[in-house]
Amino acid sequence: MPAGLLQDLDDASHRRQRQVFSSAFSERALKDQEPLLRTHVERLMARLTELSNQDVDITDYLNFVAFDIMGDLAMGASLGLLVDRDSKFAPWVRTAVGSIKLLIIRSALGFYAPLLAKVLLSILAKPLKKKREEHGKHTMAQVTKRLSTKTDRPDFWTLVLDGKKQGADGGPPLSLGEMHANASLFMIGGTETTATLLSGALYLLLANPGCLRRLTDEVRGAFASPDDISLEALPRCLYLNAVLEESLRVYPPVAEGLHRVAPAGGAVVCGHFVPEGTVVQIPHYAAYHSSLNFSSPHSFRPDRWLPAAATDPASPFFADKRRALQPFGVGPRNCIGRNLAYHEMRLVLARLLWGFDVVFAERMGMGMLGGQGGEAWAVWEKPPLWLHFVPVVRPQTPDPRD
Repeated sequence: MPAGLLQDLDDASHRRQRQVFSSAFSERALKDQEPLLRTHVERLMARLTELSNQDVDITDYLNFVAFDIMGDLAMGASLGLLVDRDSKFAPWVRTAVGSIKLLIIRSALGFYAPLLAKVLLSILAKPLKKKREEHGKHTMAQVTKRLSTKTDRPDFWTLVLDGKKQGADGGPPLSLGEMHANASLFMIGGTETTATLLSGALYLLLANPGCLRRLTDEVRGAFASPDDISLEALPRCLYLNAVLEESLRVYPPVAEGLHRVAPAGGAVVCGHFVPEGTVVQIPHYAAYHSSLNFSSPHSFRPDRWLPAAATDPASPFFADKRRALQPFGVGPRNCIGRNLAYHEMRLVLARLLWGFDVVFAERMGMGMLGGQGGEAWAVWEKPPLWLHFVPVVRPQTPDPRD
């Protein structure tokens, strides 16, 4: 299969592919995609209402809503996980991190012990490889089917096919193989990371009740009904945005950074000479928990992202190096789905707190992120997060005709 956006090492080819997909991730596209996002979020709300006052491992359901949304956008059809949690796709979704883990192990062993890697992976990787191949075949078949369908539904392919297939600098349009490769990439890169951040944000809020009350008050005070919770209105919720930024800092969905290679002749990085060919990265988790960048780096303090923290010298966070937080990367190879991720995270979190009082289930200790937030394999292998979702009962507005 040809390289997608993440794997394409050729700058010109990467630029060509990115230009083709840029319209599918624009603010205009997101506005058109809002009804689709809201449909899946309301399905999540309906499932949690059915499970109200029961123990719910929310990590499963956040994965389900993320995969259903991305399936609709990248493959032209939802996976149906929120409708049927026993969907044939559920096992693959639950082992998505396992597939990433396999890639990390293969990469590390391939570097240090290539022969051992070949032997071990031939033994250990068969179940995960089979699931990955099954998913890859389904993705290719579904994308091919979608490409042959004439529709104006606001998914990625409507915009890609709408006269925008031409690559950058007059280069060739996307090949079918590149479309398949990028759809597979979006199904991993645009799902597990979003679900991880939302799981982390919910845990951090529940572990810090004052922050939870403040955000809940903001959301419920800003919106009179679920219909008012829109992609356009949500960015104006300052504390909601601050909570998401702080969650990205404390529990970055991708713990390590993207690798870069020093060019011919070497380069100077942070005052140090790096010989050519050297692979370098800035691990997100390490950078965001360094006292060189953030005060009280191990504390969950959303206030550090409010406007006053950057303008008031009396703020304990005035000297924080906020630009160090780059969970989506920087430069021409940063995450193309950044805007979609923020809109999706705001919508899901705001809708949950508007509709439910959320509390820890009794079986849930206080240790998910306190040293027990799961293992980091580039992304996190998360433990269960058991919560109760109690529907909010609001007084009915009297009918003026009565």
